[in-house]
Amino acid sequence: MEQQLIKELKEAYHRLYAHPHPIASVNVKAVNNVFIEGGIECLVNNSGNVEKWESLETYRSIRLDPRVKSNRRIIEAGPGCGKTALTVQLARDWLIGGPGSSLNGVKVLIVMKICELVGVPSIYECIKQSLQSDSILTVNNIKEVLRQTSSVLFVLDGVDEYIDYGSKVKNDILAIIEEEMFPHFEVVLTTRPPNVPERYSKDVKRIRLTGFDRLTQDKYLRKVVTKDDDDATERIRESLQDNPILGDLCRIGSSHAVMETVKELCSKPIHLSHVDSKLLQRSTLQILAIASHNKVTVARLMLHEAIDSVDVSRNEIVLTSGLRLSSQTTLGQLWIEMIANNWTEQYLQDLFIYAASCEHLSSVAFSFCLMPRRFSDVSSLSTLHEKKVQVLWYPSLVSFRLNIQTGFWEHTSGSQMTDEELEREITMCKEMYPTL
Repeated sequence: MEQQLIKELKEAYHRLYAHPHPIASVNVKAVNNVFIEGGIECLVNNSGNVEKWESLETYRSIRLDPRVKSNRRIIEAGPGCGKTALTVQLARDWLIGGPGSSLNGVKVLIVMKICELVGVPSIYECIKQSLQSDSILTVNNIKEVLRQTSSVLFVLDGVDEYIDYGSKVKNDILAIIEEEMFPHFEVVLTTRPPNVPERYSKDVKRIRLTGFDRLTQDKYLRKVVTKDDDDATERIRESLQDNPILGDLCRIGSSHAVMETVKELCSKPIHLSHVDSKLLQRSTLQILAIASHNKVTVARLMLHEAIDSVDVSRNEIVLTSGLRLSSQTTLGQLWIEMIANNWTEQYLQDLFIYAASCEHLSSVAFSFCLMPRRFSDVSSLSTLHEKKVQVLWYPSLVSFRLNIQTGFWEHTSGSQMTDEELEREITMCKEMYPTL
């Protein structure tokens, strides 16, 4: 049964990594053509509040360097720093084997992406689930193989992504971390800081990925994207330079520095525009995701002609690029700039539903667009009223505030907007923007 499990696991990794989520269109045979190492460090001393980290020569050192010799290793890295790419490379090393492989001597390699294990009753069922549906192996077969096999390496990718789920699998993962389960197996866990498990075996070794410097970025571009096309490499480098968010994060080393940069970026208005490239939009969305995950307040998000629709069922704004803006838990102000005169009340209500899903939102503002004088269905505004979210409108040079209880627009002084004032604002807005 051991050889059957090994065979089916290898087949599973070929399928799994044919379309890995973070790295598009990469298969196991081609992984080595795209894997570029960034900085890797190991914690060598942790006395008091002072941590001392030292560089590791290569990703192979994760298993081979005596400083990190242990059956339990935790790899920490921020989003986009290469955790999943590293697990892909480890799977490749095991599949191919031979001289230079860091996994020589490992009989069974089990790689699992934790976020995909929701609803599975045990760690053994997780392994079973990763095999083909017509596998001849049962859960008991897998248990027995693992009980008898002398050399097993577990790689659990994205342990922090399972924190919110209460289940037997979570208990199994905690038991593995604390070396109560599979104490004789090697286990490598990946997680995003600051979500390093507080409870783990005293013998655990901590490793972190520190990102990519300019030389490594260029190496990746040439190896993966531009295939040594100097002109193309330079064009993409210029795009990165035009993207202050992505550029800043690509130059960052430690996770502490990343968070300080994210806080600085989020203290100022963050812009998403329809003229932005998808690269820039993805980078901006990534910053917002980091901020939300780490409870960093985003002062203001400004959407410039960027909205295509609202997916109410998922509390997401679909951008004109096709990318999606999820509900923002730490956003303070949402500003929507759209030169439009065809917004229906239902469309605006969908935007209000999205706004209400943003946990700490204080206001949502619309500018350079035309609005109905009154919203007839004020019940759809009740959640905004309960959360004390202001709705503001800047049709031209004057601002108005929506009375969420009556559905009418008002001056900031509290007096209701008249029909004459509405017509005047419409005329002025059309003069400023003839396309309206």
